[in-house]
Amino acid sequence: MSIASHAQTAEDFYNIGKENTRKGLYDAAIKNYTKSIALDHNNINAYVGRGASRLLIQDYTGAIADFDQAIDIDRLYYLPYADRGLARYEMRNYRGAITDFDTALMFHPTYPPALLNRAISRMHLKRYTAALQDLDSALLYHPQPGLVYTYRGRIKDHYLDLHVSAVSDFDQALNLLGPSASLLAERGGALTSTGAYRRAIADFDAALSLDPAFVAAYIDRSDCRHRMGDYRGSIADCNAALALDSTEHIAYHNRGNAKDSLGDHLGAIADYTLAIHFDPESASDYCARGRSKAMLKDLRGALADFGAAIKIEPAYSYAYYDRALTNIRMKQNGGGCDDLHKALELGRTEAQVLLDKYCK
Repeated sequence: MSIASHAQTAEDFYNIGKENTRKGLYDAAIKNYTKSIALDHNNINAYVGRGASRLLIQDYTGAIADFDQAIDIDRLYYLPYADRGLARYEMRNYRGAITDFDTALMFHPTYPPALLNRAISRMHLKRYTAALQDLDSALLYHPQPGLVYTYRGRIKDHYLDLHVSAVSDFDQALNLLGPSASLLAERGGALTSTGAYRRAIADFDAALSLDPAFVAAYIDRSDCRHRMGDYRGSIADCNAALALDSTEHIAYHNRGNAKDSLGDHLGAIADYTLAIHFDPESASDYCARGRSKAMLKDLRGALADFGAAIKIEPAYSYAYYDRALTNIRMKQNGGGCDDLHKALELGRTEAQVLLDKYCK
């Protein structure tokens, strides 16, 4: 006879639901939490438990409904706010998630999951400084600080160009969590940005030894090798990535870069075209293809690509600068000067030299 057959009270069914959740039996957990609620409509823990189980099977609407019920029972209890925030985060409602995490932290200022998840939500809204502040606080309380170091390193590396500090965070994460392919590759990416190419290659090698099918590690190692001037090695890594995933547009882009550096501009154009096929909204692919076309003196084709890049990303300074250079080569200084002014406005300081030379 099962344990469930002896259950008599709301607490019995709640405890069975908890055990189901611990074992990953989420449908069974939901059934037992529901039985608990049927016997005690004010059992706040059963609503929270059922909501958490629904969250784990990606029933975010059902989870939010349960957390709403829990909040109606006790508006001062931090946990349903924190869990509802996580459901809203999964639905990409980052502002709503932050509002819930704020409330949870008002009632429990040191609750680690709310601090970490608010940081991640703020990251998605490009509020990077506020996200780092949350992560700094989370480090004081989180039972898994390695996870916090990972996110802090990621924000510093990907969004704030604090690559040296990011490497330190990834070091801490690796010390606490042990080696993993993803963490080694992330540190490798940060090391690449600092110019420590050999150390970066060692990290990518280690990541691939742990996960030989890690497409992103091949792609990032290809970028590192390109920066080292090892263009053929870069192509080999892109080929390895594409053998695993023939739709990976960044691999085509990186291979195009390497071919372009080897003087194979036609081959580069072919790869950039494939990259655009798999990611039609990539302004950088259009811009790169435009440069290769310009190298082959297909200036009208280059202008079309730079125009496409600007249409996709109107603040893309590189496209304005490259289109200006192409217009100047075609003796169309008027259009070139307009683009140089725009490129300078967007931060391409080298545009000033050309403005002084061609646009007096």
